[in-house]
Amino acid sequence: TSPKLQTTLTPEKNYAIRDILVNVLNFDINVPTVLFFLDRFTKVAKLSQEEQNFSAYLCELTLVDVQMNKWAPSQIAAAAIYVTKKMINKNT
Repeated sequence: TSPKLQTTLTPEKNYAIRDILVNVLNFDINVPTVLFFLDRFTKVAKLSQEEQNFSAYLCELTLVDVQMNKWAPSQIAAAAIYVTKKMINKNT
């Protein structure tokens, strides 16, 4: 942030603006997770139930490895679907 902006907004004004934004959004603030993207991507990819379950399993495996935090949730979900397609549909 610019120094000018920091001097213009007092902490009280900053909190007031935050409160207005949160109220306008009806407290519906969330961060898209891997499963959020996986749900969207599986609909687009038209995966079978078996493929959906395996993709979700692959995504869950990333939760135990801290090094996976460097990847965006959308990338993890896309990679899980790609690996699932390659492993389950080896002929395609």
